[in-house]
Amino acid sequence: MSYYRFQDTQQHTIITYQKFDSSGPEKTKVLYENGNEKFVCPTVPKDIIQNYLEDHYLMKRFLIHLPEMAEFTALSASPKNHFEDIIDFSAMDYTGLDLNVKEIANEANQRVFLVKSSSEEEESNQGLLFTLEKQSGKWKIMSIEINDKLQKV
Repeated sequence: MSYYRFQDTQQHTIITYQKFDSSGPEKTKVLYENGNEKFVCPTVPKDIIQNYLEDHYLMKRFLIHLPEMAEFTALSASPKNHFEDIIDFSAMDYTGLDLNVKEIANEANQRVFLVKSSSEEEESNQGLLFTLEKQSGKWKIMSIEINDKLQKV
């Protein structure tokens, strides 16, 4: 049995195990150590983006499905994007995901954020563009695009 504890938004602990004789498939159990012991949907756009990227990493790393993804996104449950090309997930195993989330557009019920790893150069505009929209009082991720434009200095 292996325990993996993460310093992410939901304080996930992922347990992997299989029969004592190592026969049969490996199984995975997801625990929430966030005080509520269940998924708590973030209400602030920056927290939703952070939680989405953390869950994306965990789903890819452990080949699991996290139904919570549907709570804060209108996108398909299994993203095809390779965010690893843009976001540095290496800190997830130790301290948590360190993101630079900058709001670049704000209209009535829609906001756009440029997201990149905090370790990236400040003047670079390379990152992920998250578009969030407020629906029924909750923010939802409507689209994620890769922004690879470099700002002219």
